[in-house]
Amino acid sequence: MKEKLNFGYLPEEFAGEENAGVAIIPVAYDGTSTWMKGADEGPTAIIEASANMELYDIETDSEVYKKGIFTEQVIAGDVSSTEMIAAVNFGAIR
Repeated sequence: MKEKLNFGYLPEEFAGEENAGVAIIPVAYDGTSTWMKGADEGPTAIIEASANMELYDIETDSEVYKKGIFTEQVIAGDVSSTEMIAAVNFGAIR
């Protein structure tokens, strides 16, 4: 089974839904692309790249991740844009 990725690859104590101050909702949708497909790969690429981000923010002199960053499972589906908007607003397409 593939391990669920979380934004920043944070330890579970900072990535759990119950204590998160921030939520990341990855929406893998390519239904309205007309020329090149691939936008649906964006959310996973961003989460993977977040493993390389600096956790300390010099401008605010803080470590925001300590407020908790929960990453929802990727919302994806071969559906209309209206159905995708509903899935984002009301829960993932499973």
